[in-house]
Amino acid sequence: MPTGIRDEYYKFFNKNGVKYPAAGNLSKPTIGRLSPGCRTCIEGTWSCIFINSVCTKHCFYCPAPQNDRNKQPVVPENLSFASAQDYIEYLKKFDFKGIAFSGGEPLLALDTLLEYMNEVKQCFGDTHYIWAYTNGDLVTGQNLSLLKKAGLNELRFDIIANNYDLTVVEKAVEYIDTVSVEIPAIPEDMDNLKSILKELEKIGVKYLNLHQLMKTEHNSENLNQRGYSLVNEKLYPDQTPIMESELAALEILKHALEMKSDLGIQYCSRCYKARFQGMAHRKRAALFCKDKKPDLTKTGYLRKVAINASTEEAAFIKSHVHETEWELTVEGESSKLVFPLHYFNVLLTENYHQAEVIYYEPHLAPTNNKTTVEESTEMVGGNNICFHKKEKIRTTLDNITSAFLFYKLFIEKINIELVKKELLNVYGSNDDSVGKILHDIKEFNDRFQEVEYLPPDLEPYD
Repeated sequence: MPTGIRDEYYKFFNKNGVKYPAAGNLSKPTIGRLSPGCRTCIEGTWSCIFINSVCTKHCFYCPAPQNDRNKQPVVPENLSFASAQDYIEYLKKFDFKGIAFSGGEPLLALDTLLEYMNEVKQCFGDTHYIWAYTNGDLVTGQNLSLLKKAGLNELRFDIIANNYDLTVVEKAVEYIDTVSVEIPAIPEDMDNLKSILKELEKIGVKYLNLHQLMKTEHNSENLNQRGYSLVNEKLYPDQTPIMESELAALEILKHALEMKSDLGIQYCSRCYKARFQGMAHRKRAALFCKDKKPDLTKTGYLRKVAINASTEEAAFIKSHVHETEWELTVEGESSKLVFPLHYFNVLLTENYHQAEVIYYEPHLAPTNNKTTVEESTEMVGGNNICFHKKEKIRTTLDNITSAFLFYKLFIEKINIELVKKELLNVYGSNDDSVGKILHDIKEFNDRFQEVEYLPPDLEPYD
C-alpha cells in the first residue's frame, strides 16, 4: 500500500509539471528553480566539508554525532585538513565546483569557517559556488556581513531547530544573495510547514530543500520512540530511510503545486543520495586506480572479466595484450585470466567459453582507515590516501547469447531497442519466440542496473 500511495503522488506530479533534474531520476522531484549548489551535487562536483563537529542544538533527527573529536575540518572520506591550503589542494585534485560548509554548527567555528571560505574565494573566484548550513542560533548582522565578504553565495537554514521561527532567516535575506531552507521532512510537522510556505516566499527565501529522515546509530533511539517505519533496511543498513518522511515530503510538494508556490522546492531522497552522491564518491576513488586503462561504468564501478586460463581465448589475450593489463589468479582448483572488458570481443566466437564479469566498488580512505588491501597511495592535501576496491558483484555469462547481450548493451552501449532488433534478426521473429526474447533481454538488462546505469524509478518499499 505505501508504494501505491507514493505512485499516486508521482502521477499527480507528472500531470503538474514537476521536474526531475537528476538525469530524469524520480529520486529527486523538483518544483521550479534548483540551487546552483544542488546542481553541483547532481553533477558529482560537490564537496561538503564539516568545519566542526559540535552544535548548539540536540535535534532528535540529527544523523551525526555531536562531539569535538574532529579537531580539524573533515570531508566524508574521513580526510582531515590541517590548513585551508591543504583543502584547496584537495578541491583541485577532484575538480570540485561547489563547496558546502557544514558541522555541527559551523558558526561555532567562525574564524576557521571564514579562513577556509576566504581561501576558496581567493583561489577560484566566481567559478565555484559556496554555501553554508546553520541552525540560526549564532546569526547576527555582523556575522552575516563577514560571511558575505568572505564570498558566501548561499546560506541554508534548518528552521526546525528553532521551531520554524523565521526571524533570523528574514534578517539573512538583507545580507546574503541567496537564502534557503533545508530541513528533513518531519511527518508530524506537515501542517506547520504548509502554513508557512507563503511566508517563506514573502520574506525572500528562494529555495526549500526537503530531505528524507534516515535512521543512524546516532539517532536510532529518538526515531524508534516516534514509531516510524523503516524501509529498504537491507539496502541501506547504516542510513535507513523512514517511509513516513518521504510521504510527508511528497505531500508538501503536492501542496506547493496546488497553491502555485513560487519557491524552488526539491525532495532529496535516500535513494537519490545513494545513486548520485555514491556515484560521485566512487568516481573520485577510481581516479587513483593503478590500471592504465581502468574500465569504469557510468555509476562509478570498476569492471573486469575473468575466463578459464587454459582456453584458447586466454592464450590469445596473453599473446596480444600487454602483461600489465592482465593477471592470473587462482580460484579454487582452477586458474583464471582477469583482464579489462575492452578485449571482451575476443570471446565472441562460436566456441565461446564461460566468462565471469566482476564489478568492484572503489573507495578512498586515509591509510590508517583502510579496510582491505590497498591498491595504491597518494599524498593529497596533507593526507596519505589509499585507494582500495572490494568486489561488489560477480556474474556469469554462461552462453554466447548472454555474452552477446552484455557486449552490445554495456560495452558498445547500444540502445536496448536496437539490441532487440538485432537479436530477433539472429533468432527469427516468429510469434512463439518474440515474447520470450524481449522478456529475456529486459530481464538481462535489469540484472545490471545497479552497477551499469542509474534506474529512473524509485526502489519499491520492502
